[in-house]
Amino acid sequence: MTDLYEIFAHVDPQHVPSAGTRAHAVLTVLADGELHSSRSLENAIAATVRDERPLSVRSALQALSNNQHGYWLVHNRATQSQPGVYQLDHRHLTGNAIDDTQTRTERHRELLETSLVQAQRETRRAEHALRNLEKFQAEQPGNA
Repeated sequence: MTDLYEIFAHVDPQHVPSAGTRAHAVLTVLADGELHSSRSLENAIAATVRDERPLSVRSALQALSNNQHGYWLVHNRATQSQPGVYQLDHRHLTGNAIDDTQTRTERHRELLETSLVQAQRETRRAEHALRNLEKFQAEQPGNA
């Protein structure tokens, strides 16, 4: 069995997910630095985690990639029409704490930028929805 604490000795131990979790199962597979399909990650979860939830890797990847586990940078190398093909950023695997920290900082920045874009889009959508509602209400009989 792969010892993540050994592979990632240069990483703050709090960033390594606990054994028996979906995130741990996924990180164990990704720790070889190779490309892995969603199916192979689902198989790792099924073999490791005993629960009744669906085998989707999405929640495990989100947990790894956000503050819960210290912003691991996992690339989806698939094209838009393909199922996911995931690879852990090679800088997590160099054994160099500085490389790892820079990679986590990059992932954190990406997450914050995505959050900002989403918030701005939702603000514009809210303004549009309010205008539509006001127009609808104005068009209703009895409204003058």
